[in-house]
Formats: sequence, structure tokens, C-alpha cells
Amino acid sequence: HIVIIAVIYLLTFGFLHTLSTGPLEQEPKHMNMLWGFHFLIALMLALGTRSLWSKLRFDLSNTTLTQITNTTVDFVTCSALIAVQLSILQENILVISILSIAGMITTLLGVLYLSQRGFDRDRFAHAILWFGSSTGTLPMGLALLRIIDPNLQSAAPASATKGAVFALIFSAPLLLLVMPYAISQWPLGYPSTHYILIGGLTLYAFIILVFWKKLANLGNYSSYIDERQDA
Repeated sequence: HIVIIAVIYLLTFGFLHTLSTGPLEQEPKHMNMLWGFHFLIALMLALGTRSLWSKLRFDLSNTTLTQITNTTVDFVTCSALIAVQLSILQENILVISILSIAGMITTLLGVLYLSQRGFDRDRFAHAILWFGSSTGTLPMGLALLRIIDPNLQSAAPASATKGAVFALIFSAPLLLLVMPYAISQWPLGYPSTHYILIGGLTLYAFIILVFWKKLANLGNYSSYIDERQDA
């Protein structure tokens, strides 16, 4: 299992290295962005090659993969804490505190609202994982989820992992248009670019919510509660 995971990451590294020395060699800012999303590329490669390992008679065990995930999540959590530079934190403690508290409250209310209306089971587990992912990355969300789901047995990890691929597809306009624009304008185009960026993200979020409501019955939570009470 560890060898297969290593192969996936070698393929990911090879793919990104080819881009950085080829088509995007003259675009270091964009390559830095792609390196930051390397875990999504690794995820797509892992899902895309899952059937291949079975054909090669590798008997993949979900239990073993979960144990490896638990260990690596612990490692990532410790690494993130160690990476915090106390000197920078002390110099900017006021700004960091205000932004962190405001972002935390907004994100918490958002994930609680959406998870109660977007999932049929393990709603709180989804909210916890989503909160961690929204304020950090998917591994951070899994680390936070382990507080209430130590063995990652809820539906949240599977739905988040599979949903990340579709999220990447729906995020394509942001990755291909909005983020490259923001990167290309740094630092001369700021702070005016901030307002354009926030406006674009707000509009896109509104469009996604409209599609979600139309296609997935977002907001059907009250009827679900009525059905549970009747039962």
C-alpha cells in the first residue's frame, strides 16, 4: 500500500515537473499555484488508477489505507504546527487575530448551514471536515474530523475525497481565470484587484448555490426534520 501511494506521488511530481520545465516554464507564479494544488492532482491520479492496481492483482484494503491516512494526517498536523513562525505571529498578532476570528465565524456558520441541507447522513461530521478544509486544506479537515471520528468511519471522508474531483471541475473557472488574474496583478495591481477578486468569488458562489438548490434540493432540511419527527 505504501509503495502504491509512493508511485502516485512520483507520478504527481513527474507531471508537475514536466509542466514547470516545459509549457509553464516562463510562468513561475502559475506553477507555484499548481504546486499548491498538488494534492488534488494526486487525488485524481489515485482515483483514476484504482482499477489498474486490481488488474495487477494488488489487493487494496480500505482498512489499511485508512490506517495509513490516520498516521499521515497526524504527521501533517504536527508539521503544520511546527511550521508556524512565532516571530511573524507576534509582529502581526492583531491583524491575524481579527482576520482569523472573522473568517472562522463566517466559515463556521456557512458550513453548518450548508451541511444540514446538503447531506443525508453524518451532517455534523461533514460540517467539521468542511470547516477544516475551508480554513486550511483537505488534510487539515481530516485531522479535525478525527476528533469526533477517530477511525474515519463516517461518510464524510469518502464524500469529501470523491467530491474533491468534481469540486476541481466546477472550480475550473476560478483556477483558470480568477486566480491567474489575481496572481498576474501582484503586487502592482493591489489593492484594487482585491475588490475585483472578492466580487468574482461572490458571484461565482451565488451561481453555484443556485445550481445546487435546483439540482440537489438544497434547503430541504425542514422537511427532513418533519419526516424524522413523524417516524
